[in-house]
Amino acid sequence: MKTISLAALCLLGFVSSSVATQTSDSAAKPHDPERIDLVYAVYAGGFHVLDAQAYQVRDGNRYHIGAGARTEGFLSWLFDWEGKASSTGHLDNTTRAVPVRHENWGLYNGSERLTAVDYNGSGTVASVVREPEPNWDKYFALPDDAAVGTIDPLSVVAQVLAFVDSGGNCNGEHSVFDGKRRYELYTTDKGREVIPANDYSIYHGPALKCRIDYKMLGGNRKEVSDVARSARNHDIWLATVLEDTSPLPVRVQVETSFGIIVGHLTEVRQGDRKISLDTGS
Repeated sequence: MKTISLAALCLLGFVSSSVATQTSDSAAKPHDPERIDLVYAVYAGGFHVLDAQAYQVRDGNRYHIGAGARTEGFLSWLFDWEGKASSTGHLDNTTRAVPVRHENWGLYNGSERLTAVDYNGSGTVASVVREPEPNWDKYFALPDDAAVGTIDPLSVVAQVLAFVDSGGNCNGEHSVFDGKRRYELYTTDKGREVIPANDYSIYHGPALKCRIDYKMLGGNRKEVSDVARSARNHDIWLATVLEDTSPLPVRVQVETSFGIIVGHLTEVRQGDRKISLDTGS
């Protein structure tokens, strides 16, 4: 379950945040936000185990992004899990993300949890709400300064992808606090690759590969499964799917000792434009 959650985290983060960087004046008139919707299917060992959706509403340099995922197929019989996350904020002139609010909601086998982080005008954490408060005996302690100099996971990826959209690469080191966990997130540019055509995704062609690594500093569980412990090479491929939009995540992949978890883009919509496996356009 923890590794599936990790794949979901990649999608909730990279998928939803990527579309937060649509700032081209040609894409929408000022004060006339446009919405992009993305749909993904995640497979583990060839089995369909997770569905994920993401959306973005943009108004100038402000972003309001969100995503959701839930287990599907045989996995839902073992682990009935659903999660949603959202962030609001803006990108400054240097493509630095300045968050306003971040929420993360989850429902696991009937148990509901909510974490919310609010920020002041400069992007500094002002308050954190956790409902219910976790049993901290099961987690590594947070450092006293856990929130200092951090941004939320969706906003940090929005920042990375804004830089990529401006012509940069995806290399970077970022201090992250999601209201419960504190970690350093590292993104590494792995160059361009060609994604071959397949029956699972709407996209094939050239894409930029970005690798995600992280170092936990507190708030993470003390006990993890063997599958989660073996997870490595968390990769995202970015490519332009719709004309006149920024690159979108078209594939996500996590390797484990028990198999590869792969997320495929199955649908993208913006206004009257739609590409899906069902229609092909």
